[in-house]
Order: sequence, then structure tokens, then C-alpha cells
Amino acid sequence: MEIFKNRWILLLTNILLALLFFFLLAPSNDFVHFINILFYISFFYLISGLILFVIKGKFFDAISHSFKKVFRSISKKRDYLDDPDSEPAPSDKINESFMKMLLFQGFILIFFVAVLLLIFYWK
Repeated sequence: MEIFKNRWILLLTNILLALLFFFLLAPSNDFVHFINILFYISFFYLISGLILFVIKGKFFDAISHSFKKVFRSISKKRDYLDDPDSEPAPSDKINESFMKMLLFQGFILIFFVAVLLLIFYWK
């Protein structure tokens, strides 16, 4: 999709989405509810990006390789032509640009939330 290629358009879309949720779902239109909704959106991006970052860092590669070997050894239907080393590791399946986009959106939105919190408590 073209919207994922330009990170600034996606950032503007996220802020507009937060405004839409604010006007539709907030019980009262005050500044705290907008900050909360923006935090929820940024939290989703950060958690998703950090999970992909951990997977990309080859944390689960050895674990998944070990599980594949154990399941193949206890399996009743053995496929002797299937090589457990030929399958890609979980870290190889992660798209790095998608992970960077998620982390960028999350960190920029968290920064925006921090600025809004400073404005809110400075008053």
C-alpha cells in the first residue's frame, strides 16, 4: 500500500484517527481523553514493533529450531526428504522496513503524547 511508504502521511493519519476516536468514543471532550486515546494507538505500534524487533534479533531462532527437531523426532509420519535446516528461521521472515515503520510511528506518537502531557500539566 502506498500509505505505508510515506511515514509522515501515516503519522498524520494516526493523529486524525485519534481525533476521530476522541470525538466518537470519549465520554467528555477533554484533553486527557485525547491524550489517552493517542497513547493507546502509540502503545499498539510500540508493542508490535518491539515484538518484531525481538524476533528479528534472532531470540527465538534456536528455540524454534529445537522444537522443529523434537517434533520431527517424535512424529509418527516421518518425511525423510524434509530437512529441518532448509526452512527459514523466524528472524528471516520479518520485514525490516515494516518493523522500522512501526517503531517510528510508535516513538513519534509517544513523543507527541509526552509533549501534550507537558502542555496539560504546565497549565
